[in-house]
Amino acid sequence: MTIELDEISNEDTAIESKFDLLIVLQQAPYSSASANEALDLALAAGTFEQKVALLFIEDGVYQLMSEQAPDALQQKSLEKMINALSFYGVSMLAVESHSLFERDLHPEKHIIQGVHFELLNTKSIQDLYDRSKTIIRF
Repeated sequence: MTIELDEISNEDTAIESKFDLLIVLQQAPYSSASANEALDLALAAGTFEQKVALLFIEDGVYQLMSEQAPDALQQKSLEKMINALSFYGVSMLAVESHSLFERDLHPEKHIIQGVHFELLNTKSIQDLYDRSKTIIRF
């Protein structure tokens, strides 16, 4: 399996549609219940046909790492939840490119395979915020 990543440049404004809900995930995956709650919210909103986007920034990019072992912490697998997002109509998963590379995470080696993410720069993230009706940060 290969991961598909799209780099959006400063000149590109590819984020054309509006989102009912933007969920910003900025915390490490198992440091609290935040990641799980954010993904539960995304799944619930998608179930009710809300147009949902997720943005992984700062330590939130660690939620995208493959081969997590949450059983040792007696927690749900975030990888399974992230893989299920498309079935619930969650239309966009985005990653701040600076956060990913600042943590030396390489999409082809460390990130969940088979899930489409867009790598966004600062300008594209601002555009995503501008096009979102409601923003919730976790």
